[in-house]
Amino acid sequence: MYIIIGGGGEIGYYLTKNLLIQGHEVLLLEKGSARYQALNDELGPGRTIARLNNPKHEEIFQKLGIDLTVSPTRAILSLIESDLPSTRFVPLMMLKNAGLEIVEMRIPEKSAIVGKMLRDINLPRSSNLALIIRDKQFITPTAETQINAHDDVFALVNSEGEEELRKTFGALD
Repeated sequence: MYIIIGGGGEIGYYLTKNLLIQGHEVLLLEKGSARYQALNDELGPGRTIARLNNPKHEEIFQKLGIDLTVSPTRAILSLIESDLPSTRFVPLMMLKNAGLEIVEMRIPEKSAIVGKMLRDINLPRSSNLALIIRDKQFITPTAETQINAHDDVFALVNSEGEEELRKTFGALD
């Protein structure tokens, strides 16, 4: 069973310890860094998740060994950007361990790739198209898939491939 425990005080600690012994998957929430370190030493290393107030600090958190960062600022910004008509390239999620990012692009009407099949487009090697949404229909891209204006394309890219994909799709902000 998956169990979430709020707080790593005495009760939370003993509850977590016993549930782990019984084979349950436990998420223990603790905001105090000193108490967190003590729990980590006692219960063993787990997955560390930290909230970022400033998304610019994400690299610092990664260097400190944080497994996953959650940025309310970045999440809200992505939601706002996805609804703005002028924004055509929106970062959705970072996959830190893989060095990848999931991005969403809206293909502009005047893009050079409109009407072309994917096999005829020189896509960056550092990108992988995962999904196309066209007129509320989900399309799994293949070499035979034609790109249309206003397609919403979801892709996995690394940091080098992001700018190349923007240029290829004509999705520059």
